[in-house]
Amino acid sequence: MRLCRDPKGPFPTVNDAEFEELMNRNRTISRSALSNAVCRASSGDYENAIKTLETAIAVIKDSRVANDDRCRVLLTSLRDCLHGIQDKAGSSRKRHRSRDRSPSRSREGSSRRHRESHDRSDDYYQERHREKDRHR
Repeated sequence: MRLCRDPKGPFPTVNDAEFEELMNRNRTISRSALSNAVCRASSGDYENAIKTLETAIAVIKDSRVANDDRCRVLLTSLRDCLHGIQDKAGSSRKRHRSRDRSPSRSREGSSRRHRESHDRSDDYYQERHREKDRHR
């Protein structure tokens, strides 16, 4: 008999056969979720990859053997994969946004700003020169 978490009570006992069945179920959920999430993320479907992992984490956390060290290892693996995919999804979005602005447009905007700044400074110096001429 093992003491495990259960929604019905703080630490009910689970017999060894039931414990192994629940652990095997959690291992299967974890293995399937990791495989599906990696496959989806590889094809660019980050949203569903993330949902897959979040669902698996929730199911395993709610299991009656969630406090067992082996379950914690499964949860850690799922979370690590989730964070990796979230990071990849975030960097993918940043890269996609930066591609919206082509390098030539970026340089054009930069050179236009430079010209406008330069034109303003020319205006300033021309105006100052005119004032000096008027005072002579």
